Amino acid sequence: MEGAYPKHNIRTQDLSSSQIDSIVKQKVDSPISIILADELKVVVQSFQGCPPGVSPVEIVGARPQTSNETSSFTNEAIEAAIEAATEFTFSQTFFTNFAVDSVSAESYDVMKSICQFLDGKQKHLGTIDNKHNVKNDRYQCIGGSGIASVGEYVVDCDLLRQAKVPIDLWRVSDFASDKFAASFFSYCTLQRVSEGIDNGTVVGLGGDVCALSALFSMMSLHLHAVSGKFVPPKHRALYLFSSMLFSH
Repeated sequence: MEGAYPKHNIRTQDLSSSQIDSIVKQKVDSPISIILADELKVVVQSFQGCPPGVSPVEIVGARPQTSNETSSFTNEAIEAAIEAATEFTFSQTFFTNFAVDSVSAESYDVMKSICQFLDGKQKHLGTIDNKHNVKNDRYQCIGGSGIASVGEYVVDCDLLRQAKVPIDLWRVSDFASDKFAASFFSYCTLQRVSEGIDNGTVVGLGGDVCALSALFSMMSLHLHAVSGKFVPPKHRALYLFSSMLFSH
């Protein structure tokens, strides 16, 4: 029915064809009200020490939900993984870590897991997607929640509007999208601003333009450190540390 959990799968045996049609089309006279799912949250489990020919990754569960919905699904998946590891008696098997996208709906689970691990109350950790640091910084710097600056120069966000950068890149509705962040902090975006300055459609102080360019450069460096396929480990650490110092 394309509904969000727990109404993603409903019993239709006792319903007429017209009733089913009204549910699917979300008509006013629908016998069951269903909120449509915006996304599918998937549990992917990875294994260490797999023998040759055995996949180290398995999809073990999924749940349709509304956008960035807060639920117990992460904890349920963790409990299931711990129980499975405990019941596997052929060799020593342990559940060591879970990782999430780090949207605000899941940040508490990660924080709680780290604290309990440090207190010795559990044996597994929680971690986040490093790309989310860039997504969070994007809205703090560009979204209007604060005024970002580099020295005495301001990161002039209005340059983006004047350059007609697509609004869905800087007024995003999907905060978890990696694609939007990568497309936003790109050469193409700065090129729009540069061309606008050259033809007079974009007006701003030179120092503020440089501050915006510096911000984009460091955010792109962070994304390259996280997503680059052939970046040496020492370079990744250097890029991440540099972008962190710039952001703070």
